[in-house]
Amino acid sequence: MDHLEIRFRILLLLYNKFFGGEYHEWQKVEKVIEEAELLNLDNRYDVYGDIVYLKDSNFIHDLGMWPNGHSFPPFIRITENGIRYVEDNFNNLIQGINESDIDMGSKNELTSELSKQNSIVGKIKMFSEYIKLHPGLVVSLSLLLIRNGVAVGRSIRKYAISESKLLDSIGSAQMEQQIQKNCLLILH
Repeated sequence: MDHLEIRFRILLLLYNKFFGGEYHEWQKVEKVIEEAELLNLDNRYDVYGDIVYLKDSNFIHDLGMWPNGHSFPPFIRITENGIRYVEDNFNNLIQGINESDIDMGSKNELTSELSKQNSIVGKIKMFSEYIKLHPGLVVSLSLLLIRNGVAVGRSIRKYAISESKLLDSIGSAQMEQQIQKNCLLILH
């Protein structure tokens, strides 16, 4: 997992908490790491470094009280810049889907579902749920987003796999092979 994906997972989690009613709540970093499914990374210090990067880039705030010996803040919450970043990436994703060659039926269904939501927050939540229920779209969306350089491209595939619980190791390996095959077709 690269730094962009780690940062986006953290921001998306904080975004959902903020708009889920916890906007005044400071989030414990260790709990954020756990809920963003970043506990199993080989180098945990990459995650802490990315948290510091997000703070220094003004995507998250901290309480300013770092215990002695800590190189990362113990509590964080998303800033307006972080919210804007998540929403901009989501809007880029939707624009990319509309301009893509993804199956028209899936595209129309997704567009219809998104149009039922009045707010960007509702659209992001609905999209996350839709992806969980339609893991077959993950390959197409991953390729589209990686091709367009959108940070969420790498997150969507892993999110759908982990949340849907519909894919076992064989399905995951087949998906990996299909992504590699499609990437090679795009590059040639």
